[in-house]
Amino acid sequence: MSTVGRRFFEVAFLFEFGMGVVAVVIAWSFGLRLWNHFSVDSASLGVSIVATGLALLFYLLLRSLPFACFRRTVDLVRAIFRSELQSLPTWKLALLALAAGFGEELLFRGLLQKGLCNLSDGNEPIIIVAVSLLFGLLHCLSKTYVILAFLISVYLGLLFLWTDNLFVVITVHALYDFVVLLHLRFERGSSATNDGASG
Repeated sequence: MSTVGRRFFEVAFLFEFGMGVVAVVIAWSFGLRLWNHFSVDSASLGVSIVATGLALLFYLLLRSLPFACFRRTVDLVRAIFRSELQSLPTWKLALLALAAGFGEELLFRGLLQKGLCNLSDGNEPIIIVAVSLLFGLLHCLSKTYVILAFLISVYLGLLFLWTDNLFVVITVHALYDFVVLLHLRFERGSSATNDGASG
């Protein structure tokens, strides 16, 4: 693995994981115990697997649409993957996906969504949209990527509202990211092989 790839992994992992730690500390200082919304059992595992499958179906559907904005976004993500993540071993991709699920869900679903819902009774849909707008804007690779991040955040927000279980949304987020990263790696390898065969 290159020095740049190793450095990118370290910074990204610490940033994502650190975001979760900061969210837990801030929530705790305001009396919100995020661990009270964390439950691991067979039902939550089943919900996580089904919900991840639905999110991945959404991903595959978007990949199949013939719109230029989606194609440009896929190309952008692929370019980032190629330059920063392609050389990472699979276990590091898994760790990065887990850190993203952990950090982003503790911050956006745990601290922000749960905290704001506790403060304002009955405004959950508005809060989910507001938190998702912030989530989308903080994923500003392109306009299309912001919209897609917003939509996946609404999905995760509704999932958290329904389950009240951070384990579910962390797991869905992490599994989704990991499978997409693996897909990008496999797709990259396939296209390189196909290009070589046709040339």
